[in-house]
Order: sequence, then C-alpha cells, then structure tokens
Amino acid sequence: MISGICTGAVSKLDLRSGTRYHSPMTWSVLLLEEKLPLPAETLSHLLQKAIGGVALDFHHTIRTQYGWIARGLTQEVAEHLILLLKEAGLPARAKRDDEMVYLERRFLMTNGALREDAFNFQETLAGDERAVPWESLAVVSIGSVPLARQKAVRARVETRKVNKAVLMTTGIPIKQKKKGMATTFETVKDEGILLHLVVMEEPALLLETRPSRFDYHYLGERARETPAENFRLLLTDLARWGKKAHWTEMARRFAKEGTLEPGFSDERDFLRFTRWITEKTMT
Repeated sequence: MISGICTGAVSKLDLRSGTRYHSPMTWSVLLLEEKLPLPAETLSHLLQKAIGGVALDFHHTIRTQYGWIARGLTQEVAEHLILLLKEAGLPARAKRDDEMVYLERRFLMTNGALREDAFNFQETLAGDERAVPWESLAVVSIGSVPLARQKAVRARVETRKVNKAVLMTTGIPIKQKKKGMATTFETVKDEGILLHLVVMEEPALLLETRPSRFDYHYLGERARETPAENFRLLLTDLARWGKKAHWTEMARRFAKEGTLEPGFSDERDFLRFTRWITEKTMT
C-alpha cells in the first residue's frame, strides 16, 4: 500500500510494498527489450518449463505488463530460463535478488529548476531546495495514464416541499413546487502524462511530476504560453544536462514526435514499469 504525507510543494510517498529478497541464493530474471505488451502465454509456458512444470506461486510470478518474469529463483533455474527466453527471441538477464535496486522514496514534484551543475527541486513548503547532481540521474521515463477528477456542475433543479403553514392550520400535508440551483459533482476521465526521474542516491528515489501541474518559473524568458510547450523545454534541458541517464523508448519517442504508445492502466502500473527499466539499466 502506498501512503502519502503532504509536504506542500512535494508529497513524500512510502513505496515499501511487496516482498524484498535479501538472500544471495535467489535470483530474478527480467527482460531487456522494452516491447509492450509482452507475450504472456509464451512467458508463462517458458517459466513453467524452467521450474519443472509446477504451478506458479508467490515466488515464481510472471509480470507480463512491465518486463518482470520471475523472482526468487535458484541460479540454475534462472540460467535455464534465460536460455529458453533467448531461443524464443526474448533477451533477458539474471540478477541476484540482494543486488536489486529498490526505490525507497517517491516525491511528487510541483516545482524545480534544471541548471548546469545540478537538478534542483523544492522539497518543502518553506521553499527548501535539494540539489541532485546530474551524475545521479539514472532513468527518464514518460508514460500516459488515465486520470480522474471531480468537476462541479451547477444546474437548475425543482423540488417539492411541504407547506408548513398549511400543515399546521389544516393538518393536510400539501406539497409546493420550488425551483432553485444545486451543485453536483461529475467524474471527468482524461489521459494524463507522467514524468519519472530515477535518482541513484542513497537510498534511491523517484521524482514524479505531471506536466500540467509543474511550475516552470525557472525557464524565465524562455517560458511559453502553454504547459505542453514548457514541458518540451524541460525535456530539452533534461537531454542537455542529464546525458548519462537512460531514456526509455517511449520517452525518446515522445520527446521526438510527441506521441505516447502504449498507455498504462493506472499510475501504479506505470510505476512498476519504471522500476523494471531501472533494474534493466543498472548493472
């Protein structure tokens, strides 16, 4: 479960969910290519073949939406699975579970500045900034997710109320029509863009922002009229200063063409995708 603690400009979220594997005797297998969606039936068959045909359990889990194949494997099984995946045209790698990168913290950014020496973001409501050296930026991930918001709608309504004066005089409950205005709330669904920046400090953290909610004040005279135009400038700055970071295929395509395919089912789905990319790119 993800719980949030609001700090004003930044929300700090706890990402401790699921099981962490510390034993040096267990391994994980994950795909290297960023092809989505993944062939679920093929992966399921190969995994069952690698582990002896037994039913999948909590330790041998397929995550076909975002690159994970299995966790908690023995080294022998992991190596066998990699060979099977390679034969099927699905390059993969094995990684010891106690060497996995774990994103301990997640910050929802609304303010920040990209400068030549570091990326700065506002960490508290009081305006305290934190500087992240460009060498620490490991992954730039962009994805589209469905978002829902509540929209207030004012509408004229007609109600019927009992005339209390008539009721007290005659004892007859006579209802009278009354017109007025009422406010209702509708759920508006839309597609939103999320930007993830993975910073490999100790501990590793994830910076997340939505282009429409980010304060682009740092752009100064370069600022444009719309959030979409300003977001393109932010991506340009990221590419210029964070040259060592891995850009996902979707992030590169969006920066070049402005398109995002495929979309993710929700924010947690995109978060898991970013975790996979982080593991894929880190040695």
